[in-house]
Amino acid sequence: MSVVYHYTTAAGLAGILRDRAIEPRTASHRFDNFGAPAAVWFSSNRTWELACSATVGIGPGGELPRGVVPGHAFEAARITVRKSDTEPWQAGLLKHGVHWSVLLRLYSTAVDFGSDPTQWRVSLQPLLMERWTKVELWNDENWVALPVDGGFFTVAGLMNMAVAAVPGIAIAKEIGGRRDAV
Repeated sequence: MSVVYHYTTAAGLAGILRDRAIEPRTASHRFDNFGAPAAVWFSSNRTWELACSATVGIGPGGELPRGVVPGHAFEAARITVRKSDTEPWQAGLLKHGVHWSVLLRLYSTAVDFGSDPTQWRVSLQPLLMERWTKVELWNDENWVALPVDGGFFTVAGLMNMAVAAVPGIAIAKEIGGRRDAV
């Protein structure tokens, strides 16, 4: 089975888990001013999508080398879906009536970030949790799968995983609470 990844933060993942869907949007990324429609973005890059570093606000302020996941342990997250549940980004955006010049600007911006736009895919519709094959957090060394609770990925599972793996971790308020560092 061929898969693609939706990269986000742990805080962003908490909201996605509460919604039980990855909703199409553009509000959080630098591509807004290019006229890109609301979409769910994916990449076939197995480590991290470099263009995502422009969207999620984690990691160093400077350039990120290839093959590096930004931020601290349990700050980066990703959701895996079947590639067949998405479409090539250019085709998806063109179907939505996006002008070819927008595609060119998106492509150029991606290349400036060191990204490979040939790895990009989109969905213009929400991707419901039932379509996800895996949810993972970066533990500073590897992608670690979030456990399934009663057939669903949950915010509680996200919190428990982070707290169990990193004693003394401060849980971001957006995730659902705070545990003071020791």
